[in-house]
Amino acid sequence: MNQPKAYDKSKWHDEAVAQFGLPEEHASHHIVFFFRWCIEHDFLIGWLRTEWPDDYTAVREGRLNALAYFEKLDRCLIDDMLSDEGNAFAAAYYEHGRYIEDLTGTLKGSLPSEYHIPFNDDTYGRLKQLIDGRYAAWKAGDVASVSKAQSPKHPWWQFWK
Repeated sequence: MNQPKAYDKSKWHDEAVAQFGLPEEHASHHIVFFFRWCIEHDFLIGWLRTEWPDDYTAVREGRLNALAYFEKLDRCLIDDMLSDEGNAFAAAYYEHGRYIEDLTGTLKGSLPSEYHIPFNDDTYGRLKQLIDGRYAAWKAGDVASVSKAQSPKHPWWQFWK
């Protein structure tokens, strides 16, 4: 049996958030933007919908902050939470792609770090437009607009060439 693959965990960012003197929830903000987008695009698998059906529906309808739902999931974004299509897009865009660049380029501005970006409807709405565009490009086969360049001119071990 394969172990679930974590795309991101808030606890990986807790120390950095503490160093900035921010509340612990800020370690989740950058993940929750993508998590909410996945919920809105129906990319969460069945057990997440049935485990807390009221919360899932409330997030989709805008009655519950996605951060509160994410907290129930141990503040992790893991592959076994997402559908096949959700995983394919998450791997291309979140894990190996431009997601963090898009997040900081769109929302960070003059803030000291990406951890200072607030998670709210306004910031989510601004980033959602960009994620929607990246997803549409990815669906159309434009992987280059979603993923960072992965193939150097030569293999890494031929660094002298």
